[in-house]
Amino acid sequence: MKKLFSRLLISSLMLVSFVSVSAIETPSVIADINLDEEVQASDLGVNEPSLLPGHPFYFIKDWTRNIKSIVTFDPVKKASLEAEFANEKLIELKKMAELNMSEESLGKAINSYRERIQKTEELTAKIEQKSSEDEKVKDFSEQFTQQQILHDKILLKLEQQVPENVFEKIKEARDEHIDRFQNTLLNIEEVKDIPEKLINGLNNIEGSDFKAIKDIELLNRLKEKLPEEITSDMENRMNEKIENFKERIENLPSEKQEGFQEYISNVTGNKETYLNIIDNIGGRVLSENLKKIINNVREKSLEQIKAGEKMNIDSDKLQEEFNNNENLLEKVKTLILEKGLDKNSMPEIFQFIEDAELDLDKAKEYLEEGNYSDAFGEIKSSFSLSKNTENLIKRMAGYDVDLELKDTDDQTTIKCNDTTNIPVCGTDGKTYRNICEAQKENVKIAYRGECEKQEMTCAKINEQVNRNPLVGSTNQTCCAGLTEFRITRSYSICKNDDSEFECTTDKDCPLSRSADETSSCVDSKCVIPLGSSSVSCIQIISPAVNSDGICKEFSSPCEVPEGWTRVDQCDSKAIQLKNTAKQEEIKLQIQAREEAIKAQEMKSDNNENNSTGTF
Repeated sequence: MKKLFSRLLISSLMLVSFVSVSAIETPSVIADINLDEEVQASDLGVNEPSLLPGHPFYFIKDWTRNIKSIVTFDPVKKASLEAEFANEKLIELKKMAELNMSEESLGKAINSYRERIQKTEELTAKIEQKSSEDEKVKDFSEQFTQQQILHDKILLKLEQQVPENVFEKIKEARDEHIDRFQNTLLNIEEVKDIPEKLINGLNNIEGSDFKAIKDIELLNRLKEKLPEEITSDMENRMNEKIENFKERIENLPSEKQEGFQEYISNVTGNKETYLNIIDNIGGRVLSENLKKIINNVREKSLEQIKAGEKMNIDSDKLQEEFNNNENLLEKVKTLILEKGLDKNSMPEIFQFIEDAELDLDKAKEYLEEGNYSDAFGEIKSSFSLSKNTENLIKRMAGYDVDLELKDTDDQTTIKCNDTTNIPVCGTDGKTYRNICEAQKENVKIAYRGECEKQEMTCAKINEQVNRNPLVGSTNQTCCAGLTEFRITRSYSICKNDDSEFECTTDKDCPLSRSADETSSCVDSKCVIPLGSSSVSCIQIISPAVNSDGICKEFSSPCEVPEGWTRVDQCDSKAIQLKNTAKQEEIKLQIQAREEAIKAQEMKSDNNENNSTGTF
């Protein structure tokens, strides 16, 4: 059943891709995708096949290959010859899929290809010299690396083309290929040289202006297979490639930049990895135009992730992912506090973590509603932002950190210096000298800084109220008679009413925003974005209670559900206010009833008097 769901998922994404290609894409985008995905026989240094498996005389082709291998004794030439046979086998498989040959024939061709890549790995294990020691090994390594990158492209494309029953075999072949690719590199290269070899191989392959996205996807898959000792080097090179890609698209004409959204929506590959790459780009300094494009691309990618997951949901696994993500987010926030990172000097880091929290809050609501596809998308979005926060800390703050998904009771995940003197307030209401001391007591951090020793004074008109625990306490409220208006994800401002938010054009909305937010004038009100989408009414924290007396804060009046009553604040006073309102309503009803009875009595008396007067 899971295989069927997986196949249906791929088919649905293919359908979405086909529709958008025929209805949305411009010819230049189609050309870009074809350039980055299509591989010809000549690209692998072999000829188009004249005979395919299943032909009565195909055995002669295999017989000739075996003879060539037998009479070749040099270990490097023998491995190179076997790699050539693997190239031929893959091109044959590609041709067979295009001709819609039988599932049995495709299955045999896949197995034959897997045998050849296994044999290639085994033969390279017999080569005694490394690439750095022998020129022949170096030449073979360079050619082999470039060709195996092309192999991955073909196998990924085949996943979208083969019949239902063959899909899983192709997927297994692709997974095996990536393992044997990295094992072969380890046989002929010094470990430290592998990252550079991969980058050179990718750079030597022709591609579109957006090709780097697919390059980084492959590097990400390989990184998980390669030895840990070069993980840091791989990540640095991937970051460098992302930075170069960012610079490249910054310099493209605007119409070409806009094509990036169509490209990312229709190119094959792992959408979750693409989301992570997009977030990595979003954490860098971008022009306003590119920033808008990246935000649009992110939103589209998230929609595709949600749409694809509707067909394959495991609620238990989803809840587990949510818990892991919540754990990761907590550790990223802890790391920010531990390192004493400042929002003013590193706003990008704080922006990412705030967005990650918003997405996780949305995911929680979707899970409670049973809306698992949207919950999945928000969880993946939050995870991507959290991981990229880690990446930003590495790049911008210079810290070498690795936040692994471990149990929340694990006290060894984050290493910190006991001599650090950055006080934090724990959720138990106690102040700790630094985060380590709080961790020793298994206490979570409420906010940065010492716990409040006395009741915090209320914020007066036009004063800002902090809503970010990474900056400090979030307990302050507006003084009586003032309303809290959210102006950024981190801060609110206290106002008498919303008159200052009235506008005619966008220029009439001067309130400060976070770095990536712009205010718009909609329906004569300043619209303040929430995440990547805007709301059509002003974003004001709006407490409300339902008929059961449950009070909840909503991010704007538009989000207050039908049947809920808005109140000043969510506490006992709010409930009391609601009860008082109810009592007033009952009182008015009783008063109206009494007045009606009294009126009726007066009418009866008048009728009686009139009757008496006639006798």
